[in-house]
Amino acid sequence: MTNEWVVEVNWLDRRSGKVGRTLRRKGGAPHVAIRAAVNQVWFDRDRKQRNDIRRDGLTITCNLAAPLQEAPQEVREMVDRAIAGRLA
Repeated sequence: MTNEWVVEVNWLDRRSGKVGRTLRRKGGAPHVAIRAAVNQVWFDRDRKQRNDIRRDGLTITCNLAAPLQEAPQEVREMVDRAIAGRLA
């Protein structure tokens, strides 16, 4: 079962100071999502930025994205009636 994870990756940049990105990744476990997010951040940086990250390190937070809530029964019935009326 795959979940959607929100991964926030922060680091110190020599020009801008604290920089970060928030990425949404799918994975069965948090380490899968973290690996995908860190790889994307890492390969988007140039050589000097990678050296800054090596020197200062990354701050990583990973949370499970809020699942979509199911609509109440009356809303589902209203949608079904609207679709049935459109098809008739």
